[in-house]
Amino acid sequence: MTSQQDQIVELQDQLTRLKQQREILLAEINIERESGLDENELKNSIAQAELDLQKTNKKLDKAKALVKQRKLEIKQWKDNFASLDKLDASQELIQLQNEIDWRAKDIAEKEVQIASLYDCKNNQTGVLENLKIKLTILEQGFHQQDISQDPRLQGLEEELKELNAAIASATAQYQ
Repeated sequence: MTSQQDQIVELQDQLTRLKQQREILLAEINIERESGLDENELKNSIAQAELDLQKTNKKLDKAKALVKQRKLEIKQWKDNFASLDKLDASQELIQLQNEIDWRAKDIAEKEVQIASLYDCKNNQTGVLENLKIKLTILEQGFHQQDISQDPRLQGLEEELKELNAAIASATAQYQ
């Protein structure tokens, strides 16, 4: 396959994924419309999501601060060790290694926790943004209009048009 053919295949794959996203979005919008959106419930959910995000941010800040502290402690231990004369240094080597080891282990554990907290934060941010979008749609009355007027769907339809145009252009250039 040529690079032009590869590009066309990639664009077609993107189109397939985008069409799947549209179908999922249509289903979600229909469920929202059938179940009815409650403004107070959405506002309460937004408030809870913001609180959850704040809690995650605090845990993240605490874990990052502890990693920074442990790294500083390791540096201090190494600096202290480097300042000892040779005789004292040989006697303190095991203590130095023990101090560095447990701190390094703690750092590694915290870094795993930090990665997990970032994933959690990203998920919570997505949930919060989705709730805000739903509230905006409710407040602006889009849920009472034709489904094609929903801004979420309009944005997706615009992406589909652009992708179809890109595929047509790439196909025309290939032939």
